Amino acid sequence: MTQSYMYGAEKMAAWSRSITNNSILPMREVGHTSVKSRTTPPFMAAFISQRHALLALRIMVGIIMMAHGFQRLYYGTVADFGGYLDSLGLMIGTPIAWSITLFELAAGATLALGFFQKWISLTWLLVIVPGIFLVHLPNGWYVVGPSSGGVEYSCLIVVCLLVLAAERS
Repeated sequence: MTQSYMYGAEKMAAWSRSITNNSILPMREVGHTSVKSRTTPPFMAAFISQRHALLALRIMVGIIMMAHGFQRLYYGTVADFGGYLDSLGLMIGTPIAWSITLFELAAGATLALGFFQKWISLTWLLVIVPGIFLVHLPNGWYVVGPSSGGVEYSCLIVVCLLVLAAERS
């Protein structure tokens, strides 16, 4: 079987077909059939595979989740967090604070172990996104530096959670 690579208008048409098929993989002609091919840049292939990168991301996000819950328990600040939520107008701040803390501990460990990845990621998004608007946005963009307590870290966590939610298991 011979390989003939497409050029010009054929290549653009193939890209168009691949994008409309919900895929951004380049197309190449093999005989009379179009085949999607995954190409990894050589410098990345030698460094880390996508599978291992996503594994590292999943474990790290799980550890970060657990760390947030653990520090509230260790320092005894769950009630303070609940009081802060009450001050924002949420009438049941302390139960919400306990729910978030216990979720971060249990779901963080579960995520790090590789279970229920999509559902944990989507659920934690429901916690993080309101936190961006209620807590961090008034403080600006930066977590440290020109301002303090801003949204940059939370936005990064949101993107990490979206990647984990979108990953095919």
